[in-house]
Amino acid sequence: MSTRVAYLGPKGTYAEKAAKALSKLEGLDSPLFLPCKGLRSVVEELANNLCEAAVVPIENSVEGGVTSTLDSLWRHKKLFIHRAIVLPIKHSLMSSGSISTISEVLSHPQALAQCNKWLSDHVPNSVHLPTNSTAEAIRMVKGSAFRAAVGSKEAKEELNVLAYPINDIEGNCTRFVLLSK
Repeated sequence: MSTRVAYLGPKGTYAEKAAKALSKLEGLDSPLFLPCKGLRSVVEELANNLCEAAVVPIENSVEGGVTSTLDSLWRHKKLFIHRAIVLPIKHSLMSSGSISTISEVLSHPQALAQCNKWLSDHVPNSVHLPTNSTAEAIRMVKGSAFRAAVGSKEAKEELNVLAYPINDIEGNCTRFVLLSK
């Protein structure tokens, strides 16, 4: 039987990459990956027995603790951290347009914060709009010449990578944890 592993989706997020790496480290045979919308929903999937494991980011070397994950763990006392992995995070700025036409930048709040100075220096008049995940932002900006997304260049789909890496601090890493009951 496949182990169901929830993670922050959609496909193409750093959390998906972490879920695959943690599942391999655990030796899970044929894991079934369940992308969820929002970090709290990932934890809720496990708490409500809709999966056997969940992968969530818990802390970032630049922005510190991921509060929605920590808050969810406080609420669900029967969930435990089973294993952790640290992944390097290198963000890209991606769009269907050019950097000179960008007026809106979309991404997960953590990613926007990790690139705040770079964005202020290179697209100073842009509005930063939060999304549930970096991959969701990428899907939302497809086809737009005035919108850009911050996320993994591997998840760029049909977008052009306008700049890489755009992290404010070199060596940016996020610790992801595998949760179980």
